[in-house]
Amino acid sequence: MDKSRRDFVGAGLGFGLAALLAGPGLARSAFAEMPASGGVARFPVGVQLWSVDAEMKKDVRAALAAVRCIGYRQVETASLHGLSPDAFRRIVNEAGLVCRSAHVSMADLTKDMAGAVAQVRDLGADYLVCSSPQPDGPLPAGVAWIPAMRQAMTLDAWKRNADQLNKVAAQAKAAGVHIGYHNHPFDFATYDGVVGWELLIDRTDPSLVTFELDCAWAAAGGRDPAAIIRQHGDRIRLLHLKDLTRQPTMGTTHNDDTTCAVGSGVIDWKAVLEAAATARIDAGYVEQEPPVSEIYRDLAESRSYLAEWMGA
Repeated sequence: MDKSRRDFVGAGLGFGLAALLAGPGLARSAFAEMPASGGVARFPVGVQLWSVDAEMKKDVRAALAAVRCIGYRQVETASLHGLSPDAFRRIVNEAGLVCRSAHVSMADLTKDMAGAVAQVRDLGADYLVCSSPQPDGPLPAGVAWIPAMRQAMTLDAWKRNADQLNKVAAQAKAAGVHIGYHNHPFDFATYDGVVGWELLIDRTDPSLVTFELDCAWAAAGGRDPAAIIRQHGDRIRLLHLKDLTRQPTMGTTHNDDTTCAVGSGVIDWKAVLEAAATARIDAGYVEQEPPVSEIYRDLAESRSYLAEWMGA
C-alpha cells in the first residue's frame, strides 16, 4: 500500500474512499470469489466490528460504510449499540454488508439464553459466538482484563462454561443458529493441570459446539495457531485474523495493546492459511484491539495482505 493511500485511509471516511481502495490487492470485494493459491485456504473474510467500536459509537452508518468501501462484505458484531436486532440488520444491509456471526458473552448467555439466541436469529446470523467465559467470582481489582481473567478462572469455572455451551447449543439448534466459542490467551493456561481450551474441546458436544480460533490470542497464550488448526480443524469453523507486534513468551498472557494489522507482526500467516485449507473454515474476521490510531488503514492493509496470499 503506497503512502498516499495509507494517509487517506488513515484519515477516515471520505468521498473518494471507494475509488481509492479499488487498487491492486484491494479491488476484489469477496474472498469467496478468489481462487486459492499455493495450497492456502479460501474462505470469506469480514471484519469483527469490535475493531471499529469507537467509530460506531460516533456514527454506526459511517463506520459500516467505511468498512464496505474498503472491500469487506461480511461483519461480526461485538455490540448492537443500542439498536434492536432488526434495526441493526437493516443498517448493515443498507451498507452493502451481511452479518453472519455475533458475539455474546457467557455472562449474557447465562442471564438470558433464549433472548441471546433470538437476537442472533433476528440479526440473520448463522453463528452465535461466546466471546468470553464467565469466572466463578469477581475479577481482581487493578489488573488488566486478560491477566485478571487468568487469575479469576478456575477448573470448575471452565467445566461450568463448557456445560453452559452445550445447553445454549441445544436451544440454538432449534432456531437454526450454530454455537461457537472464541478464545483469549488465558484459555491456554493450565488450571489444576488442565488447559482451559482443551477442556472445552473435550467436554462440549462436537455435533453442537464449534470454535472460533483467535490466531493472535492463541499465539499470545504461547500456542501455534497453525498447529491448533491442524489438530482441531474438525471443530474450528471461524477464525479471528489479527497479528501481534512481538513474539510472545511461552505461557505468558499479553494485553490488548500488542495487536497490529495482519501481516505486519510476528504470526506465520502462510502456515495458518495452509493449515486452514485442511479444515472446515466458514469465515475469517479481521480484528484489531482498540484503541487504534488508524483503524481503516489497518483494515485495508490486512485485507490487501490476505488477498495476496489467497490468490487475489
